[in-house]
Amino acid sequence: YGGFDAGKCSDTDTEYNLAIGYQSGCALCAGDHNVFLGSHSGQEARICGCNVFIGYESGRCNSGQYNLLLGYQAGKGTSTYQDNTGGCNVILGYTAGCCLVTGCDNVIIGKDAARFISCGNDNILVGREAGYCNCTATCNVFIGATSGRCNTTGSCNTFIGKGAGAYNVACHHNTYVGSDAGCQNVAGTYNSILGALSGTLLNG
Repeated sequence: YGGFDAGKCSDTDTEYNLAIGYQSGCALCAGDHNVFLGSHSGQEARICGCNVFIGYESGRCNSGQYNLLLGYQAGKGTSTYQDNTGGCNVILGYTAGCCLVTGCDNVIIGKDAARFISCGNDNILVGREAGYCNCTATCNVFIGATSGRCNTTGSCNTFIGKGAGAYNVACHHNTYVGSDAGCQNVAGTYNSILGALSGTLLNG
């Protein structure tokens, strides 16, 4: 341990951890095999294990297992640490997955990608603000800046391209490929759209 209060609560059953930075891993009292690098990284984690948190406040309140969180406040979690049990996530980027609670098995990459995800599972969200509002949605693939940005509960969608499906909120089973494809569709389901600006006025 290195840094003020880093690993402060470690005891005899807290083993094989590396915590470097101001209050990194400060509350860890039972978890093993963690790497916390950066000020406040993993600060409120109690019993989490096999995680890598790198960056200021990365995984600060995360109590899950097998997470890789890299970036400023990546996977930070809510202030109620015991609720933040999401595991098996890969989250990379500035405030990416910042509000993660119980979400599992997600790949989130990019600045503000899935910033408000809480309990969504099995998503692949790549690009600046991709799936920005993706709160409880599952099984989505959003690739491209702002793709699926406004999606909150829509599941089983594939949006590929900058702004594809950007204003989708609760749609399911859509496939949009191309820059801004289907970007105005708010509630439509079972649509397939191919090509830049295609289906921009579709809403059903």
